[in-house]
Order: sequence, then C-alpha cells, then structure tokens
Amino acid sequence: PSLLSAQVIIRERVEISPENKPSLSTQGGGGVFKVECSYTGAIDPDRPNLFYSKNLPCGVNLGARVSGTLSATAYTGVYTVGYRLSVPRTGGGGQFRFAIYLDSDLLKETKFPVSCPSGCTLFTEEYIPLYASFAITPSPEEISHSEFTTLTASPVWSPTPCATTVWHPEVPVTLTITGGNELGEFVEQDGTSLGQSVTRKGSQIETIGFAANGEQPRGNQGTVTIEASSRDITKTLTITVVRTAPLVDHFEVRLEPEEIAFTETSRIFVQAKDANDQDIEFDENEQLLLYLMTNPEYGTFIDVNGDTVKTSPPSLPNVRYGDAREGRIRFAAVKTNPKTQATSVIRVEWQQDATKTGEKEITILEKTLKILMQGPKEVWPLLPPATPTNPHPDNTTLLEIRLTRGGLPVSGHGFRLSTDYVDRSGGHDHDDQPNRRPRGDFENYGHFVSAQTTPNKRANPMEEKTQSNGKASYTYVASRFGDRMKLRVESLENKLLWDTLSVVERVPDLELLPDSPNYVKIGGTCNHHGPRDDSEYANCRTPDNNHWGALLTLQAIDSIAANYHREFPNDPRLRVNDISLQLGGRFDINGGWVGNGYHEFHRFGRDVDIRSSTIALDDIFDPADDLNENGQHDPGEPLKFDANDNGQYDANRTEFVNIALRKGRARDVRLEYEGVANKEHYHLYFWHWQSARSSE
Repeated sequence: PSLLSAQVIIRERVEISPENKPSLSTQGGGGVFKVECSYTGAIDPDRPNLFYSKNLPCGVNLGARVSGTLSATAYTGVYTVGYRLSVPRTGGGGQFRFAIYLDSDLLKETKFPVSCPSGCTLFTEEYIPLYASFAITPSPEEISHSEFTTLTASPVWSPTPCATTVWHPEVPVTLTITGGNELGEFVEQDGTSLGQSVTRKGSQIETIGFAANGEQPRGNQGTVTIEASSRDITKTLTITVVRTAPLVDHFEVRLEPEEIAFTETSRIFVQAKDANDQDIEFDENEQLLLYLMTNPEYGTFIDVNGDTVKTSPPSLPNVRYGDAREGRIRFAAVKTNPKTQATSVIRVEWQQDATKTGEKEITILEKTLKILMQGPKEVWPLLPPATPTNPHPDNTTLLEIRLTRGGLPVSGHGFRLSTDYVDRSGGHDHDDQPNRRPRGDFENYGHFVSAQTTPNKRANPMEEKTQSNGKASYTYVASRFGDRMKLRVESLENKLLWDTLSVVERVPDLELLPDSPNYVKIGGTCNHHGPRDDSEYANCRTPDNNHWGALLTLQAIDSIAANYHREFPNDPRLRVNDISLQLGGRFDINGGWVGNGYHEFHRFGRDVDIRSSTIALDDIFDPADDLNENGQHDPGEPLKFDANDNGQYDANRTEFVNIALRKGRARDVRLEYEGVANKEHYHLYFWHWQSARSSE
C-alpha cells in the first residue's frame, strides 16, 4: 500500500461529520489541551490506527495508544501530535479531520477528503507551540491628531521552562481603551469604526489599529491607554496623541442683540481663540461657566432646556462649549426693570482653567406697560337709574394704556385689558368659591369703552393694540357693587409685561352706625359680617359691614330710637338690621352676587330695616267703648286686646311709624313680609339732598 502525505491531501478542504472520533487531551495549569480526529470511511482492522503524542515538554512522554485518551500536563513548549490511519483495499474513501484546541479555542485544523480504492496508509503530524504570554505593540507609538497606528500581537516565551500560563496566537485577545477615550477609537484598516473595545485572535490583531479621530488633546499632547487581556493575561500599552490645533488662549463672547429691553432675551455665542485672536478648534464637550460680573439684579440665564437660572447672583456651570458656540444659551432681562437703562457684564470661564476667559457687556433698556389714570380713582357703583350703556358721569373714569421701550413709545403692541374685584372688599365677606361673581355681565365687573374705535367698542376684557404714540385711551364704567376693582393690562406678546391699578367703587360719605343705648345692631352673617343679638354666626360678627349709611340717615335712626324708647321705656330697644355695606352698591344678602329680590334698595345708605317682632302690636280699640265719642278709649272701659296687659290702650306700632315719619323724617315706612316669621320687618327709606346725586 502506498503512503499518502497529508501535505498533499490538505489542499482540498471539506466539512465532515465527526464519526469514529478518538481524542487526546492533556490538562495542566494552563488549561485543557485537546486533539480531535475523525474519519467517515472504513478502516483496516488488521492495521490498528495509532493516535499519539511525542516529545512532550517538561520531560513528559506518554508514548502511543491504539485507542482511548492520552493525557499529559500542558506547559509552555512545543507539542508534537500525530495520527496514522490505515484504509483497507476495499475501503474506498471518506472525510478526514484533525483539530487541535486549547480549551475551546481552535489552534489548528487539518481536514481533507480521502480516496483510496486500492487501500492506503494515511499519516499526519502537527507541531504546536504554547507560549507563556504575549505583547501588544503599536507602530508608531506616537501619532498626531487624525492619524492612525497599527497594533501587533507577538507571542512571548517563558524565561523559565514549564510555565503554567500558556498562550497561543489563535486564542482571542480583547483590547479596551481605558484612558483617553475622547481622543479616538479602534478601527479596521479601511477606517471602519470598531468603537472603544474589540476582540480578535492574536494573529489577527494586525488587521486593526487605533485612529486619533476624536477630540484634540487639551494640552500639547494626550495619552491613550489600552488594556489587552487574553487567558487571564493582561497587558497595558500607551499611545501618545499630539495636538495639531492651536491651544486656547481666551474666548470671544458675542451677543445677538447687544442691546435688549426688560423682558427680552439675547443669544450668547462663545468662540475659542488662540493667542493671535484666531478662531481655533476646541472640544465641544469642554465645560464652561457663565455668570454675571456686574449688576446681576437685571437678568439671568436660560439654559439649553429652556429653564431659567434661579440662583442669585445668576451662575450657569457645566455648559458644553458646543452649545455655547452655537448660541444655545440666552441672557434674559427678566429680573428688574431699569428706570432708563443699565448694563451687565457676562463672563465666560473654562472650568478646567479659570484663566481662560471671555466677557461681553450687554445693555438693558426699560420696557414698561402701564395703566395711567386720567380721571378719579373713585367712582360710584352703577346703580339705578344708570345702566351700562347710559351711565352717570360719576360711574366713569378715564384711563390710558402706555407702552415704552427705552423711553420711546412702542406702537402696534397687542394687550388685554381686564378687571377683577379684590376679594372681601366692600363688605362682601362670603367665600367666592364656587359662587364666584359671574362674568359675561358688565354689571358684575364693569367694562371699558374704547376711544380708538367708532362707534366706541365696549368690552371686558378688551383686546387692542397701542397706537402710533404707544398709547390707547379708555373710559372705565363701574360695576353694580361697592368694592375695590383691580384693573389689569397684560401684553399679548410677553407675559412678563403687565400692570395693575385699583379703582374704588363706592357711594361717597357712608359712615358706620355707632353703638347707642337707644338701639341694638343686628343682622350680621358670614356673607356680610356684623353684630347680632343671638348665638348664631359667632365667628362672623366683626368687622361691622352691614350698618353703613349716610350721616343724616344715621342721625335719623338714633332720633327715632330715642323717641320710641322715651315713649315706651318698658319695651325692648329697637333692633336695627341692615342699612348698606361699607362701600354701598348692590347688597347681595345671600352671598350669591346676583340680585334675588332681597335688599334691592340698600345701596345708597338711605334704607334701613327695623325688626318688627320687638315692637308690640297695637291694642285693639272698639269704637263701641267710646261712650263720649271723643275717638279715644275711655278710661276704665275694658280693652278687647291689651298687648302688654297694662290696662291702657297702647298703639306701639302706630306710634313707631308716626315717630319715624315725624321725628326721623323718613320718606317712607312700610311693613314687609307681614306675618312671616323671622322675615317681618319695617323698611324705612330716607331721602337727603345732601347725599343725593343730581340724577336721583
């Protein structure tokens, strides 16, 4: 039979299934050394196959075996392993494979088809070196920014024999950049990015390299540290990257625009410069600090997320140079509105080196949207007979809206003019929620009449624009209530521009009814605080908001009470209920703001309610008992109804009415809600020319 060389057959490689596969393995301190051999054809039973190793390092020689496993300790050195295969004359052929592993890593593989129709003997032998370690070498070791260096992995023999740490160029090596990551990355020879970590066989390391395609070094040069690890062996190498761009000397700060007004913003642009004041490349991830050197009370910064810096004085650290270069940081003049104009200095510092700075001065102009009252700040409430479209002059006042920027008028600026009452003003103590004064009614909130339109536009809210002189004029018409009304103007273009002004809606010259021994004040509720003569609403009795009236009305009440008490000294003192609220106007007795039939006349301080239940009913007089026909009860004659059981004819209520009309000069006295418990009362109305308007 002929002897076929493996070197001839190995040229044709085919994949085969592992059949009839004996193996040899050795395990030592360096891991598992394994040889796999398989053949798919028939073998000669008279010529045993021989799977063997020889000349093993460190004095180990296990000889040969026909079958089974050969074992030996794996140390550094050269391993010789082989296989002899006998194919019978009638065997034909098959697929042969011979593979050598270190742990799971394939070190070498031989496979080829076998064709022996007349039989043959096949022999193969491999020489496998196991090294103690490896070295990774960059070439060159120093490169400039944007250049490339090749990496090479080289095996290293142990200086002492029989080392237990073994390595081979066909095992994987993992390279990781552990320092100077910002300076570059691993790449293929064609420049394809591999990132910051890559794994290749040791023999393939030379197909990759490191490219300094990242940031420029911060100084004249930077260092990249690479860690190489394989089979518990770790090596470290360094590559020097030389800066090609000039070093930063200072920063140029540019503002767009350089002059702004209150509520406006300016974009901040930062450019790195060299010592010759030339633009230079600077790492966009470098961190900058921005702050105000002077007059920090006039503004602050807005960061890349649109958030306003709240620190005082304003300071914005950790700003990326790339964001500052592109103008993504803004200065906002939103803190204090200067009287005319002011300046602030914006300073930029490199956080790594505070000596690298730049600064720029910005000018801030005043910008003011104002309500200016041209007429009085007090108006009468809109009370009958006046109406929203036909108010009395006392119900109105003139005002002007004015917008200036740097002292100059601003035309064509949209704004909204509106009103809202001041809570709990005018004696209205009721909680507004959920029954807040209804809108959509000029009577509840007043309204504005525009002087810019023909016919004059009436609205609340009113939206218009400033005229060519930066102004707009209006007439304010009051609401039905006595209160403090807050007028507000706000820009439709900038929510930081606004102003308010209060107008008092009141009936003039109302005074508080003083305490007196002749009467008792009652009627306070939690809707309108005031005194009471019972145990209800104990927490709502002050201040006294329901006993305000014109001076002559208050004097008349005291006179009526004194005369009545004088005539009926044994009767309870008169109970004086509601007159008007502190500022007059609509008295919404139930706290609902809308008119509901109650207290329709308690608006001017000239109406007063007197409780009737404490005024005794008149005794019933029968004319049949008037024997002398003098129109009076005859002494000694019985009374059909003696209210106070005093045996005399009394006419308390009649006398009360007479006293109110004669002594108090009431214009009208009427009993309201007669017979209705807790509601029946006398309503007294007074008319005094001293407290009346000419239209009444």
